[in-house]
Formats: sequence, C-alpha cells, structure tokens
Amino acid sequence: MLLTSFGLADGAVAAERTKALSPTEALAAFQLGEPGLRIELVVAEPLVVDPVAFAFDESRRLYVVEDRGYPDPIDKPGTTEGAIVLA
Repeated sequence: MLLTSFGLADGAVAAERTKALSPTEALAAFQLGEPGLRIELVVAEPLVVDPVAFAFDESRRLYVVEDRGYPDPIDKPGTTEGAIVLA
C-alpha cells in the first residue's frame, strides 16, 4: 500500500500507530495541513506488494517498483523478486 500510517490524530496510543491499517483506515488517518489539498488512494495490495519507489510520468501514469524480498532478503537467499507495476 502506498499510503502509510503517518499523521495519526493527537492522542493516538502507540499500539495504534504501529498496527497495519487497511487502505481505508490509512486514508482516513492522514491530516492535510493546508486547505484545498486532497489525498486519494491510487493503489493497494494485492496489486502492489512491498513498494520501495514510485513515480508518475507526464501522462499521469503511476509506476511502482516492488521488492518482494524487502526488507529481509535473507528469507530467500540468492533470489530476486522485484517487479515494476504499472497502475
């Protein structure tokens, strides 16, 4: 999922900050500091797994780089399971 749990409301307990959020929960957890800004969910699992980078091109297409061995490639030594996903 490209959204993260940053920006939880003040007073959220530590356990709430570290638990995995659904895409809808993550989207609701963001706080935008400027009027007129908006945030949208553009891609989530299972379409993208373990994203490590993303970019938009001039036609607004989203490219996501996956590293399915990230952050612990020791689980499968000698394997590379990265992918580029067009979303």
